[in-house]
Amino acid sequence: RGSIIFCERNMLDADISPGHLNTLLRKMADNLMAHTNKSKLLGIGITTFGVLSSRERKLLFSGAFPAFNQISLEKIFSGKFKITPEIIDGTHAKAMAELYFRRKQLPSGGSFMLIEAGTGTAYVNVLNGTPVLSSDGFIGEFGHTIVIKGGKKCYCGRRGCLETVSSLPSIMKEASIKTKSKNITFEYLLNRYEKNDSVISEIINTAAESLGEATGNLFTLMPTDELIITGKLTEFGEKYMRNFKKGFMKTAFPIFVRDIVINRSSRQDETAALGACSLLIRNFLQGNGSEIKF
Repeated sequence: RGSIIFCERNMLDADISPGHLNTLLRKMADNLMAHTNKSKLLGIGITTFGVLSSRERKLLFSGAFPAFNQISLEKIFSGKFKITPEIIDGTHAKAMAELYFRRKQLPSGGSFMLIEAGTGTAYVNVLNGTPVLSSDGFIGEFGHTIVIKGGKKCYCGRRGCLETVSSLPSIMKEASIKTKSKNITFEYLLNRYEKNDSVISEIINTAAESLGEATGNLFTLMPTDELIITGKLTEFGEKYMRNFKKGFMKTAFPIFVRDIVINRSSRQDETAALGACSLLIRNFLQGNGSEIKF
């Protein structure tokens, strides 16, 4: 099933400098390697967010964290540890984890659409066990499809993107405006939502329904056997999921939804890491693993 033997968490400010980020990543790398049995090391897998080019092996756009655009994740590991890491998009990695560690539980054995609902909004379509990617490894930018013409300004520079109405930052911003508070946290939102606060509930339910509507349109174009919803927003629980499904049923083509299964991902904190590990295992079994020298 795969398990995490060591975990280190660091919260980043969006305005972190490239120099500070580089120092932090190198320190984390040192800590991770210190907890690793090097005799059993197959390689290093890294998941990241933003627009990742697998061909160029770098982030082309890192959204709300511009410092990542100036950091070479590969150089940190290949230079310091003489290991060339495998780098994979975070949503893609979560889909790989579902395939490798939950495949027997999937209705079709491997055809599903995974929707990321959190700080960002993303998706990956998996067909018969194979993620559908472009030749450059792009999974698509679901969160930056325009759902409201002339809508709110998005950090990508455009207006009306799905993330401006369905992501956690958009929810927190709307809650801050409606409650006239600058100290909005996820824990505060969760507490008020569970207590059925009318203002917070309306904001979160609207965001869930908006994501469901966009997903329904996507599903109509690319019908599949199962929808797997992952990400921080699923921690809002069944009420959030009911509103997601409400929006989904509004726009999904009726004939296609007769047998659709909609589930929340399990082991949310681990799926991206496990997905990166599964990529290493696959490459190792195919004889494509990196040579490791210490």
